Amino acid sequence: MRARLLSVGIETAQDILRKGPEKLIAIEGIGAKTAERLVEIAKEAIRRKQAEIEKAAAEGEVPKPVEFEFTPEDTEAPRLEDY
Repeated sequence: MRARLLSVGIETAQDILRKGPEKLIAIEGIGAKTAERLVEIAKEAIRRKQAEIEKAAAEGEVPKPVEFEFTPEDTEAPRLEDY
């Protein structure tokens, strides 16, 4: 999965959302269910990071830069912890 996404320039959760399920389906090996799941995972990852940033800001901390990347243990099924 990682190689497929990277091969078409998808490196972040934001990239997944920009493509959307319709364009993700066009990638070889990604069907409708996988595309929808990728979008769900990307949205959740972004929501979690935004909550972390807001919490840090409320506590007067400077949040870490936002970075989403794939894990080295990449499998065929997308997982939330991959983002």
